[in-house]
Amino acid sequence: MPPRITIASANPSFATWLERLVGTLRPFHATSTIDPREPPGSSEDPTVVLLHASFCGPGQGGEPEGVSLLRRYAQCADPPVVVAIAEEGNELAAVDAMRGGACDYLPRGLLSPERLGDALRNATNLAERRAAVAHRDAALAAGSEWDVIPQYQVLRVLGESSNSTVYLACAPDMDQNVALKVTSCEAGEGHPARASEQLAREYQSIASIVHPGIVDIYDYGTHAGREYLAMEYFPRGDLGTRLRGGCPVAAGLEYARGIASALQVVHEAGLVHRDLKPQNVMLRDDDQVVLIDFGLAKDLHNVGSTRTQALRGSPYFMSPEQAQGLPVDRRSDLYALGVILYEVLARRKPFYGENAIEILQKHVAEAPPALPDEVAGFQPVVDRLLAKSPNDRYDTADELLAALGDAA
Repeated sequence: MPPRITIASANPSFATWLERLVGTLRPFHATSTIDPREPPGSSEDPTVVLLHASFCGPGQGGEPEGVSLLRRYAQCADPPVVVAIAEEGNELAAVDAMRGGACDYLPRGLLSPERLGDALRNATNLAERRAAVAHRDAALAAGSEWDVIPQYQVLRVLGESSNSTVYLACAPDMDQNVALKVTSCEAGEGHPARASEQLAREYQSIASIVHPGIVDIYDYGTHAGREYLAMEYFPRGDLGTRLRGGCPVAAGLEYARGIASALQVVHEAGLVHRDLKPQNVMLRDDDQVVLIDFGLAKDLHNVGSTRTQALRGSPYFMSPEQAQGLPVDRRSDLYALGVILYEVLARRKPFYGENAIEILQKHVAEAPPALPDEVAGFQPVVDRLLAKSPNDRYDTADELLAALGDAA
């Protein structure tokens, strides 16, 4: 969960203005407002406090009000990460605030969306790291094993599959958290060569692609027979969570355009993702979409790519040709994007079933239900994306982007 943001200010009008600004910069964070003299409370979730107070001149006890409040916050059972917003202050006040425990100091007169955005980014990262360290320490005290890759400090588990585990981690030489993907101990049993190539293929697929819509890879290696990838971490989570929480159509269309733009770059690099789904589309703080998990990516330059493919991927987003184990190309990814677009517009997936086989059969043989009347203008776009034959779909993601512009 993203850290909670609490605004502590005795000025109601400024608190309201600041809450609106925070809502614009971090619409996915839970926010609240309290009197600065009240404790921010305790929670299992990490907390960031924007403390608005005077950091200059004597207050109660002979020290500035803001410094006294910082001292009080530091004594809480779960001390929050505090960004000081100074009503009155100077360079000496800034030094006192940082010594008192503030992670950043922003004079109110110089406050801007850019400066507050940077401060929130650093503060929320620190808050989550503190909470993760506490979680890890509790696990260590209970006897859990967290020494996975020596050069990384594992903080907590983000997700698991049959082949790998993804951890939140940090490294001494990095000032940001990373998602550390590590193959499972059992992955190589009976198939050592396959295990040794599991993450190598993913690394080789995207390491050379530099684009804001493609996940950044920082490190790849092996340790004790296990592969690992260190990559960009997204505190906000994935598109699947956003859609389940209720996503406006306008925002969903922007996400679809962002995915299409990223796919165009992937396809121009000669790759097919083959596992495009909302859970593999992450969201940055600025609402930009980022494609992750290229473990099933297919190199179209491989001359052997015409042979029958193994059936791998998510049945809800699988193209008819992929469902039948036939060769796939970029138009298979566009079909998966069509399913995502359908879900954005209709607030449901086009096909459901009692099991994976039933869902795949519907992809192969059934037409999806028509879109609701209020978004019927996008029906031609969805129909073409979800065409059963690849030849009847858009040929490129750029063609789709043009069609979305015409339909809007």
